[in-house]
Amino acid sequence: DKVAIKSLEAGCDIILDPVDGESLVEKLAVYINDSHDFSFSAKKSVEKLFNLKKNIKQPSDSFPDNTLSKELVTEIARKSVCLLKGKTIRNKMVDVNIYDVTNSGKNICDPFIMRLKQNGLRINSINFINNESGYKPLNKFDSINIVITTVAAWTQNSQLTSNFKKVLAEISSMGGINKILISFGSPYVIADFLDYTTIISSFEVIEPCQVETADVLTGKTVPDSKLPVKF
Repeated sequence: DKVAIKSLEAGCDIILDPVDGESLVEKLAVYINDSHDFSFSAKKSVEKLFNLKKNIKQPSDSFPDNTLSKELVTEIARKSVCLLKGKTIRNKMVDVNIYDVTNSGKNICDPFIMRLKQNGLRINSINFINNESGYKPLNKFDSINIVITTVAAWTQNSQLTSNFKKVLAEISSMGGINKILISFGSPYVIADFLDYTTIISSFEVIEPCQVETADVLTGKTVPDSKLPVKF
């Protein structure tokens, strides 16, 4: 809240995505009543925003064609997938382990799983790793490990839990199989597991990113992106 208020004092007209919007509004109301200068500045900002809104075209009854938008999202997703190391896999049986820090639900990786199947991979098992309970990794099929985080720092969902790290480390020590690590979200979670045989980083878990990542893993797409993070 203090940062937001100082930003407004410095000349900002709007605060985007505050940590606690209701708390900020309450404190701003008190501050406006207590400070004549801040009240004057706030009214100027409100007037500016209202004037901008007047110039915005009113919505129509018809929806615009979003074909180009979908194509652009797909292109961005394709160009953002980074293959850090390893090789593609095809026509194999795999185990899929999902480590979802964001707790988004069990259907979160459906687009990725479906694309793997479309590209010829066979799924032996899909395992949702729990934050508390243990998991005994199998040592029979290639292991695809999907880590889902978010780069929004205040959510505390950008880092792996201790149990997730433990299971990933156990799989890392296994021999005789291809150990695949895929990160949807923050790339920094990869740093502790660079000994995985195949590592892929994508920056979002949205469907286009999942589909493009599956295509890279199965060799349908050859990526040329480089991760802007060094380990």
